[in-house]
Amino acid sequence: VTIDHKKPTIHDLPQISKRAYEIQPHGPNYQELRDGGRLIAHVQIMPTTVGQVNDIKYFDEFGNISVTQNYDWRGFKSSEDYLHPDGNFAYTFWFNKAGQRVLQLVHMYNADKKVIPTSYHLENYHNNDYLFSNIDNLFSFFLDQLIKNDDQATLIVNNPEDLATAVQSLDSHPRIFLRYQHLFDPQQVITNSTSNRITDTIVSNSSQAAALREHSDQVMPAVIADMSLSDTELHAAVSYTHLRAHETLRHL
Repeated sequence: VTIDHKKPTIHDLPQISKRAYEIQPHGPNYQELRDGGRLIAHVQIMPTTVGQVNDIKYFDEFGNISVTQNYDWRGFKSSEDYLHPDGNFAYTFWFNKAGQRVLQLVHMYNADKKVIPTSYHLENYHNNDYLFSNIDNLFSFFLDQLIKNDDQATLIVNNPEDLATAVQSLDSHPRIFLRYQHLFDPQQVITNSTSNRITDTIVSNSSQAAALREHSDQVMPAVIADMSLSDTELHAAVSYTHLRAHETLRHL
């Protein structure tokens, strides 16, 4: 696969006027954009590159960071963060390679005067705009879009501590496996595993599987020990298991 890869430096960006501002280099790691003595922006260089822009932080007249522009390694601006004067997030915008805004995240102060994410706006997705109240709803939407034409889809959720809620809210009906590497909260694992949306639960070893069954007062689905091999099994001849025709396996 050929990936279009530009390597823009501060001198290549159209929003930076070389006539209006002074560009001051500070070694290979960052540069400063100044107007007289005033710091306008801090340009961080992407690691292992020669001058390629990683992010640009713009400062207001009081020296506070007001906007941060983040760049993808392929050379285009991928997102912008707008900040309140106190440093908290106000808005985040994400862009595609063509520079079109595709997603907006709004942060607002709650009753405790803490800034929290309040809404996600998906813009012009197949000519429609969508509003989501939280990241789980947004993720569920995209999963549904990904597998909507696949009636044999299988999802393996590698971090169910974060994603179990989202995958249980899908409109589609894939096979869903929750894969737990650690049982920090066994009761939460049991709660997630006994949902009627979950096919099976995968844990690291048979001892964890036994512990879950012992502590559950509900009928647990099959609990599968993960790929923990003995020395004999590790050195045994390799056998391959193939997916059924047209079956899609996705690892989250």
